[in-house]
Amino acid sequence: GRHDVRLRQGHGAIVEDLTKRLAAHPRFSVVTDAAVTTVCYGRRPSVTVGGEEVACDFIVCALPLSALKRCTGGYENSDGVSFRPELPWEKVMAVDAVGVGCVNKLILKFDWEFWRLEDRDVYFSYHGEPSGDSDDDDDNEEQEFDGSDSSELTCVRFCDVGKLLAAKEDCSPPAVLEVCLWGRDAVRSEHLAEDELVERIETILSDLCQVHVPSPIEVRRTTFGRDPHTLGTCSFLPPGATEAEYAALAAPCCGTGHAARDAPLLRLFWAGEHTSVD
Repeated sequence: GRHDVRLRQGHGAIVEDLTKRLAAHPRFSVVTDAAVTTVCYGRRPSVTVGGEEVACDFIVCALPLSALKRCTGGYENSDGVSFRPELPWEKVMAVDAVGVGCVNKLILKFDWEFWRLEDRDVYFSYHGEPSGDSDDDDDNEEQEFDGSDSSELTCVRFCDVGKLLAAKEDCSPPAVLEVCLWGRDAVRSEHLAEDELVERIETILSDLCQVHVPSPIEVRRTTFGRDPHTLGTCSFLPPGATEAEYAALAAPCCGTGHAARDAPLLRLFWAGEHTSVD
């Protein structure tokens, strides 16, 4: 399905509803705000979370790809989740082969919808001049997202989420803009203070709309590249990798530590955007 999906209630509503339903099951317990340190998927599957070992029948691992790279040594100073037995080499090779990119978003709420003065589409974008960064920056951005510079943002996509998510009968949708940054721009944004980032976006909007852009009354931003639980946002296939890598990432593992789809002891299953070609 589409990756670019928005919900009026926010995506947290999905988690809340799923948790509520599962909590009604007598054998299900909810544990939040606790780190998973060990996943054992042998004869007696268990997960160590918050220092407590929790027995289970099977495991569905939805760790982001960047977290899996920590588990397999894909990042320096790896301190990720420990798998027992160790993950099969097919899985480790696939984790290493697929790259991790970065996308960040900025949500701006204004007093009035100045961008709707023209007959503008819900989606509109800005394309500036490339800054001519060196090729060396690519490795930093893919791995630890630690490259930064003072260059201007070069590619920004805007979405009128106030209008997009408004009810059909709403004649005055809220003045809310979503700003989407990806690649190098997403990395650069994380090294900017919120005020500086908002100022750059205001300048871009002023050029696009040819009006005075007021300061937003509310701001929300993401920094997925620096978040220790994500270290990025979405997967991609770098040169030399194929869609077979995604199939390997999605393949379940049996209790002996081998990847197998038809083995009788499948204990460990996988979920997440990096397990789907779509």
